Amino acid sequence: MTKSITHKSFFDNYIRMNADLFKWQSTPLQIYPLEKISDYLVLPTPLLRTDYNFIIYLYKGSYYQQVGVEKYTVDRPSILYVTEGDVFALLSKKSNLSGFFILMENKVLSSVLGKIELADLLNIETLTLLNHNTNLWFNNLCQLLYKEVSASTPNRKVGSGLLQALLHKLIEINDGKKTITRQHEVANHFKQLLNKSYKEHKSVTYYAQVLNVSENYLNRCVNKHFQKSCKQLIQETIIINSQILMFESNMDIREISFEVGFDDPSYFSRVFKKITGQTPSTFKKNITHDLS
Repeated sequence: MTKSITHKSFFDNYIRMNADLFKWQSTPLQIYPLEKISDYLVLPTPLLRTDYNFIIYLYKGSYYQQVGVEKYTVDRPSILYVTEGDVFALLSKKSNLSGFFILMENKVLSSVLGKIELADLLNIETLTLLNHNTNLWFNNLCQLLYKEVSASTPNRKVGSGLLQALLHKLIEINDGKKTITRQHEVANHFKQLLNKSYKEHKSVTYYAQVLNVSENYLNRCVNKHFQKSCKQLIQETIIINSQILMFESNMDIREISFEVGFDDPSYFSRVFKKITGQTPSTFKKNITHDLS
């Protein structure tokens, strides 16, 4: 299983900023202006798996981001939401960024949202585009949240209330006030289970049995929620984790294929190319070039 990166290790490895220039927060809820950190980002980052949730609220500017196997060109006011355990990479920025980076540990989300709202949060889009009015609303709220969290003596209740308002607004924009459907619930449970079990279990049958549903129903749920089949998500999850191993380790392709549960390295290479458009050896060679 690939390791998750902590926010401290992310700051230490991928933001080149002298400690005298900026004081990093150490609380379960953190917020930073993009203007103050974006110029110091080491880009592109490798694929990383987080042990925290984060929001990138973009007020102005544009950048490229990868979440899972999907790549996003973000060039208008928006909110990008990444949950704990997701795989992401910051690829590049096209122009100066204005907005905020908000980091939230799970215990923070649990303290400001109830079970229904937490379920709704799982159903929001990775990227939410904002119109003029909602952009101004989020900008004003984030300014207040940053002022409160970065104060010498922050008021925890005020900070929690502001974050709660932000998350409720994000859920509202994504029609999250609608009761979560059984199909969405099954699809989300499948994805969570897959992230934990992808190496040992690659059959749709296994996940259907654990979730106590038929394979056909599980495929319908996953297809409706993620617009992909169970098999596609299983393969994408395996390949994403193999890519992380290529960044993190010195294992060769054969060793990596065994590590992610493939008995046949040739079959692993075929699946890898189908998902990424590159062979594993080409991908690993490009990594070496990019990081040199």
